[in-house]
Amino acid sequence: MIKPPKYTLLSVKTESSWSWYGPTHVFIFNEKDDQLWIKGVKEIGEEEKELGALGSRIITEHQFDQEKYDNMMVRLQKITIPAFPVPIIGCDGGVTEFTINGGYGQEASYRWWSIVAEGWEPLADIAEEIFDESGIYDKVESISDK
Repeated sequence: MIKPPKYTLLSVKTESSWSWYGPTHVFIFNEKDDQLWIKGVKEIGEEEKELGALGSRIITEHQFDQEKYDNMMVRLQKITIPAFPVPIIGCDGGVTEFTINGGYGQEASYRWWSIVAEGWEPLADIAEEIFDESGIYDKVESISDK
């Protein structure tokens, strides 16, 4: 299990129903130096091992732009979404979980299947931006290119 950094502000986790792909977690967090950091951690599944991945995890970590974070938070504060969307049902796919730490004990978590529920698209868009900013997808793809 991947332990989130102590001062996590936003986190996104994906898990596949297929055992050969390992889960991926991305965290935006604030350390003691008051700088924002983004960290991506990809657990290596059977598929990645077949592609030549070594070890049990792929990790990226770098500073995160404060302005980008502030923009995400403003967008999150302004969206309105249904509390209980109409569920989408399927056999295979994956689950995405997006957690927002609003500070002072305020936290919200949203979880959806491969296809995001109607009305939750703004959450999925920001979750995808977080993954893109982490660079974890690029690092995983570089393994596949070998």
